[in-house]
Amino acid sequence: MDRETGKRNWGVSAGAGTVFAVLLLSLWQKGLFYDRDTHLLSLFLFLISFIVILYTRKVRMTLPLLITAIVSVCYAITLMLHPASTYGTEMQLIRWVMYGAWVILLTALLDGQRGGRGFRMVLAGTAVVGLISSVSALAMLYDYLPYNSGVMTSQDAQLSALGFRLSGLVQYPNTLGVIAGAFALLHLHGITAGKTLRDRVLAAMPLLPHLTVLGLTESRGAWLAFAVVWAAGYSSARGRRTLYLLHSAWFACWALAAVVSTASLWLSESSLVPLPVIVAWAGSIGLYMLLERLRYRRRAYVTGYVLIMAALLSWGAMMMPSGAANRVTEHYETAGARTLFYKDAWALWQRSPWLGAGGDAWRQQFASMQSEPYVGKEVHSSVFDFLLDIGVVGTLPVLTLAALALVLAWRRHAGLGMAGALIMLHSAIDFDLAYGFITLLLLLFLTLGTDVHGVAVPRDEPRRGGPLGRPGARRRRLAALALAAPLAAVAVLVSCHLAAQHFASTAAGATAQLHSAMRLTPADTALRIAVARRLPPQEAAALLAAGLRYERDGKALYRELALASERRGRAEEAAAYWKAAADSDRFDRVLQTEAVERLAAAARKASLQGDRQTAGLLANAAAERFRSYEADVRRVEAMPHPANGKRFAMTEEAKRAFASIYSLMSEPPAN
Repeated sequence: MDRETGKRNWGVSAGAGTVFAVLLLSLWQKGLFYDRDTHLLSLFLFLISFIVILYTRKVRMTLPLLITAIVSVCYAITLMLHPASTYGTEMQLIRWVMYGAWVILLTALLDGQRGGRGFRMVLAGTAVVGLISSVSALAMLYDYLPYNSGVMTSQDAQLSALGFRLSGLVQYPNTLGVIAGAFALLHLHGITAGKTLRDRVLAAMPLLPHLTVLGLTESRGAWLAFAVVWAAGYSSARGRRTLYLLHSAWFACWALAAVVSTASLWLSESSLVPLPVIVAWAGSIGLYMLLERLRYRRRAYVTGYVLIMAALLSWGAMMMPSGAANRVTEHYETAGARTLFYKDAWALWQRSPWLGAGGDAWRQQFASMQSEPYVGKEVHSSVFDFLLDIGVVGTLPVLTLAALALVLAWRRHAGLGMAGALIMLHSAIDFDLAYGFITLLLLLFLTLGTDVHGVAVPRDEPRRGGPLGRPGARRRRLAALALAAPLAAVAVLVSCHLAAQHFASTAAGATAQLHSAMRLTPADTALRIAVARRLPPQEAAALLAAGLRYERDGKALYRELALASERRGRAEEAAAYWKAAADSDRFDRVLQTEAVERLAAAARKASLQGDRQTAGLLANAAAERFRSYEADVRRVEAMPHPANGKRFAMTEEAKRAFASIYSLMSEPPAN
């Protein structure tokens, strides 16, 4: 091996190790669901991508990179058009530019051939991360790995038939089910396509834990999406359909036995809960190796498979906890709630159909217009998330390119295509892409699958005249500049947010440091409120009012403005801000009650001070808030089966506050 080859192999190994580390870190950080967890990782990926662009010159415009570029540009455009939340838009811009840097890293590791060293190492490292996800989720169930929210327990049959659902490191059963299901499909293809017994056994090793975790998440959406993609995989497995069916049935039977046995032991509080998975894992691989050695003795081969699978199915039916089957056939209230989300999302999208309302459009606005008092900070559909955030102009090309990339990936490597298809299909009915880990995983599957279709920037061109030298060199420089410039700009934005977090966390009462943090991230409403609470009323009001340019329908900001106006003695302003706050979340009974109470208390105070005019104004404002609150309560009570996750109802405190201002109102209350 010459020096150049050794250097190249070392670079590929280092890059594959980086990919593994990024995936593992993002999984550990709760799947990168929270924006604050993405900042340091994004800076790291920006640095790596700079190195790739400027030094290795591995610049490829692949379909996944084009998708991230389109989404990033759309968020950048909405950032300039007064989005619903400037802060939310900045966070999404950071995320998607980070995803672009991730794709640049991946493409640099691949040589355009499926059997390449980079491809094999990245795929192997990714498979290890997937196994860690499933094994760690099982370890949480066994209390081997203490982790908050790793197992969701519930006695509500609508939420769980087994009494628990695995949530894993991502702390959400549905998303954990998608992760496990995607890797199960990837390994199932590996078994079916394996040319030797060794290849098939290596591919089969992680399959049982993935299928068991998929079952224990009790995610019906993930089950359905898995079944659809599995069926599509069967139809495309030409020449290998029998093997595909056999391997699927074999490991599914073992997984079923492991799931029902684990659930039964857990419900009986047995100390042997880990035993079923251990036995099923060892049995599924050991007996599979034994039976595969009998492949050429056809009668023994078929009989062995049939008898063992029949025994496993019988065991599963016998050990099935009572009522577990109802999880499949009953309790579809969550599906009804999703239709409410989508109905309201459709109405909200029509306000800004073309370019969208920027990042966190749903979270920022849904409470002001939701039709029923459900709890839903996520719209439970990545498609609607895109429509609301970047409109039709961004969503249509992104979905088209994603579908094209999926088709190309499936044709080249069906396992990668099936894994990507499961994520994309389930994300249409849930918020999987809100997890950075899921998006990184999807882009990895698509990049590995479509790399052969990437267009590499030319490296060698005949020398032609001109002050800049060869046209190939000019194109490389332009391509590098086109990619490096936005990376640098967003890196500065991330640095500002990190610096602001540092100033805010170390301020310890120092207002000057909080002001410095505020100047770095003026769109951060939570930070703005924290700073305002340490300022005199006049300065606080001015600082809070300046925040209105950065968001719409922000009940927290409106509430703070109302309180600041009260401290300044601005009755009319306070009434207007309380109205805006309450209108921003009509079904928040705590906020509605607080608005009525604060306005009523201010009215009584003004009356005691002899200011009858101000007292009347505030009393009328309190009465208006109460009547609006009461009207919404009556509307919810009239609904046949409302999705009342917020437990919206009239409070006794609001009634007492309203009764206390009867004599101060300019118009007497109706009886």
